[in-house]
Amino acid sequence: MNQIENNSPEQALLGDFAEALDDAVMNSGEVHQNQMTQYLNNPELAAKFQRVIFDLLLAKGA
Repeated sequence: MNQIENNSPEQALLGDFAEALDDAVMNSGEVHQNQMTQYLNNPELAAKFQRVIFDLLLAKGA
């Protein structure tokens, strides 16, 4: 965040930003894999998650 806050976009993109973003994307894959495994292996968790998503979609339409 220091690069973004203290430099122009051009300067920040020349620094470690690209590598940091690549790392974040790769790490998020591991997190999503873990979440997917939990969801698929736990019907109670899946039902609760489905309800949360349903309620969010319902609220958005209101």
